[in-house]
Amino acid sequence: MDHHDTTPEPAPDTTPESAALPEQAPPLFLDAPVAALLLTLDGRITAMNSLAHGLLGLPAEPPQRRAFTALLAPRSRAAFRSALDRAVLDPGRQSLEARMPVHSGPDLEVGLDLAAVRLHGEPVQVQVVVTDLTPFKQAHQTLLDSQEAYAGQLQSSGERSRALNEELEQVVGAVLQELYLPASRVMAATGQLRQALGPAADDVQAHFLPIELASQQQLAIIQSVERYMKARRLRPRLRPVALGGLIDEILVTLKPLLADRDVQVTQDALPVVLGDRQALTLILEEYLSNALKFTRSRTPARLHVLLRETDTEYLIGVEDNGVGFSMRHRARLFRLFQRLHAASDYEGSALGLATVQRVAAAYGARVWGEGRVDQGATFWLAWPREPRIRK
Repeated sequence: MDHHDTTPEPAPDTTPESAALPEQAPPLFLDAPVAALLLTLDGRITAMNSLAHGLLGLPAEPPQRRAFTALLAPRSRAAFRSALDRAVLDPGRQSLEARMPVHSGPDLEVGLDLAAVRLHGEPVQVQVVVTDLTPFKQAHQTLLDSQEAYAGQLQSSGERSRALNEELEQVVGAVLQELYLPASRVMAATGQLRQALGPAADDVQAHFLPIELASQQQLAIIQSVERYMKARRLRPRLRPVALGGLIDEILVTLKPLLADRDVQVTQDALPVVLGDRQALTLILEEYLSNALKFTRSRTPARLHVLLRETDTEYLIGVEDNGVGFSMRHRARLFRLFQRLHAASDYEGSALGLATVQRVAAAYGARVWGEGRVDQGATFWLAWPREPRIRK
């Protein structure tokens, strides 16, 4: 170790306190399990144990009264002197990090803990415990390097995921366009052919009905998939939304489903919530249109928009008196292309509720359904009072 100190060493300490210091350090100090030194109040070495000899690379019998600052790198000396002064004045322990030059290789990074040894309440010596911080620094650097590498891998994975997602959306969009055109042509051609036949026999006309229904179902599925993909691309914007007015707007949109039907729609007093108007419209419109679909056999059909509140959420439910469902199958409600009722009885693509769940999850909201066979159903949205957009 290089211990050259360019600053001149003070004259030997001849104060009464230094004269009173013991000639030899006590055995407890010499056998301590840490590298330790004893210094005079002005920072000169009076004793050190064997671990300090080994750590600092000093001869077994170092020159007495040598300034401890001579062992430190120049930039660490001022901080040590300041800590030494505080240790003499303050009964508490003083700690700092310092660098010690090594003959070959990088500086040794150490932690220094200083505490005054007092006699009758007056400081007579300062004990310094030296801890080699090199392994801790190396471990910390290794951890930082690992975190940086992991962050790089995570960023790379995120970029690949986004690229694959964009590619998937492009492929799905292209496939939907390719499917939409032939389905539309089949439906149009079937209608034209049926008109050209004129008042043909009923058994001839009956052959066209399944073709038209299948074409309509295919178009409905294509439109639902397009809606699902659109929901994936929503750009959330949080604004105050008056739910009462939103329900009224949705009912205007669904007016064709109310034609020639006895439908009673009521609602609780609904609050203004912090939310995304587009997302809330998509969810509640799906709930209301489903309720109208599954109450088609009821006269009158009754729909009621419920409100329950907790400290953290608004619970908004759409209750109906329709055909309901068995709670044994509730896990299938929000899955892609899962049906609880026959497609021949109730039209639809079985994508609407899956879209609802995806949109709700983007805001930390929850969705679920409750029902009983032939006794109606209630579909719930638990909307957070303070939505957190999930990317």
